[in-house]
Amino acid sequence: MELFSTLIYIHQCHFEEGQAVEKEAQWMADKFERDVGYQKHPGWEKDTHSLSDPTFESNIVKKYRVYKVQDKINHCVEQYLKQLRHTEDTVNGFTMTSSWLTNTAPGEYAKLHNHGTADISGVLYVRSDPNTSGNLYFQNHDPIKSSTPLTKMLPSQADIPAATGLIVLFPGWLMHGTRMNQSEENRISLSFNINLN
Repeated sequence: MELFSTLIYIHQCHFEEGQAVEKEAQWMADKFERDVGYQKHPGWEKDTHSLSDPTFESNIVKKYRVYKVQDKINHCVEQYLKQLRHTEDTVNGFTMTSSWLTNTAPGEYAKLHNHGTADISGVLYVRSDPNTSGNLYFQNHDPIKSSTPLTKMLPSQADIPAATGLIVLFPGWLMHGTRMNQSEENRISLSFNINLN
């Protein structure tokens, strides 16, 4: 029995529905790169990923009207809320408050961070090789576990291979990052924040 664990939600898009979501997400990423281009966050190290919006205030999903992507994320959020034992009585809907693309070139990474006050944060991998593009990783939020003799052998971090079409949802306060992209291609992902109504 494990007490007080942190539940995250993982969904791999498959078959025709997955292909439609991936195709629409790739279209959005290609159009953004062609029309606007990515920027580095001014306060970050130079070898971290680039962003469609370094302010994290815009909603690229809404702006580009990628309805298949939005519908799939909404479905995953509904499933996640059910796993967290929520019902229509405990949650009156939810809103995607911001979304942005990340472009991680070979040799780049995302340093450990959280998404502040967002109820749910998430990522959809638009283009990523699970073997070489750099895993998504989470850090144990209970530091006392790594400082006592009894539990110091338990892992302090957990990795999830970042595969194209993978959607991961987690509490916004949970510390996470991505390992270095060791492939020869840029890893493209869509990140987003959701608040419960």
